[in-house]
Order: sequence, then structure tokens, then C-alpha cells
Amino acid sequence: MTRKRNTGNQHRSRRRDLIGLLDAARYWLKDRSALHTARGLLQRYHIEYALAPASTRRRWKCGR
Repeated sequence: MTRKRNTGNQHRSRRRDLIGLLDAARYWLKDRSALHTARGLLQRYHIEYALAPASTRRRWKCGR
């Protein structure tokens, strides 16, 4: 089985990282004693999302 070659779309990997932050926050929300950790992850998500170019964010929304 051949692996698909990365074509250099760095914005796709950034989205994957952002989704990973949301998944981690969801995991920590299950543990009520770790709410501060979940809040920190959500803050980081919002910062990273805001740093993504507007054209990239529009492209992400088109893929919904």
C-alpha cells in the first residue's frame, strides 16, 4: 500500500492540530477537576484559529 504524498498544504495540517486541541479539551472536560486544563486548551484553540489566514478559515468552512 502506498502512502499519499504530502503536497505541502500546511493549512490542512494546522486544521488537524486545531481539531486535536478541541478533542483534548473535550477529554479534560469529562474530568470535572481538570476544568482549568480544558479552559487553557480552548484558549489556545482560539488563539491558533485567529492566527490562521482568513482565506484559510473560509476554505475550512467550505468543507463542512
